[in-house]
Amino acid sequence: MIRSIRLLNWRSHADTKLEFRSGTNLLVGIMGAGKSSILEAISFAFFGTFPALERRKARLEDLVRLNEAGSKISLIFDWGGCGYRIERTIERSKKGTATTAELYKDHQLLEHGVSAVTAYLEGLT
Repeated sequence: MIRSIRLLNWRSHADTKLEFRSGTNLLVGIMGAGKSSILEAISFAFFGTFPALERRKARLEDLVRLNEAGSKISLIFDWGGCGYRIERTIERSKKGTATTAELYKDHQLLEHGVSAVTAYLEGLT
C-alpha cells in the first residue's frame, strides 16, 4: 500500500506531500491543479517512466518545474510487512538531463541506480 508521496519541483508542484490511508483515496481539484501529475509521479517512482514519456509526448526536462535545476519524487509504501522508500531525481545540466534512483527497505539502502531499482521493484510482485 502506498503510504505517502512527496513531489519537489515536479511539474506544477513546488513541494507537495500527500499521505494515503487504507481504503479509497480521492484526488480532487480543478482542471490544471496537478492531479494527473501526481499519478504520473507515482508511476515514475515505481517504474522510472509513465505513458506520456513512453509515447514521447513528454520529455524528462518537461517534468522539472520551470526555472528549477532538478526534481525529486519520494514515495513510501508497504509490501510484505516491510516499509520501502523510493527516491528518484531528475537533474538538468548543460550536458542534458539525468535521472538517479535509490530504494530503501526499512531505512537501509537496498538498491541504487535507475535500472537496479526498477528491476527490484518489478520483482516484488
